Amino acid sequence: MIPSYKKILYASDLEKGSREAFKAALSLRDQYQGDITYVHIINLHRSSVGIRDYIDEDALSKLHNLIVDDIRSDISSRLDKFVLDEQMISPGFELGPINVRIEEGEPWTKIIEISDDINADVIIMGTRTHSAADQMLLGSTANKVIHHSTPPVFVVPIN
Repeated sequence: MIPSYKKILYASDLEKGSREAFKAALSLRDQYQGDITYVHIINLHRSSVGIRDYIDEDALSKLHNLIVDDIRSDISSRLDKFVLDEQMISPGFELGPINVRIEEGEPWTKIIEISDDINADVIIMGTRTHSAADQMLLGSTANKVIHHSTPPVFVVPIN
């Protein structure tokens, strides 16, 4: 059976170089007339010691919402810039609808959860070059997603 990638989950940390992975997601979407869910995971390490000792839960919640709103705005600006850049290269380029989800937690586990939630056919993400020793000792988000994902994972190298 030939695979059909209708539900595409694109995970990005918004760092420099992630554009090529996004182009791969768009290419699959166009080829299979699918939908893209773009996910960004906020990984705020909260501990019992630290900020919670100085700020109450209500203020912490407001701060959290400001951070999420700022990230949403950043994503929107980056998507707008991407469209303008691509239209310069390919007149008539349209981005089309993209579902955007911003979640908080451990990146690889949230990517797997969201993949299951939307019943993704494929996960696309970028990965940066790390030494083999780094990946053996620390692992990488892409490596963990590959080993725990049900749908296939396309990993695009990011320079």
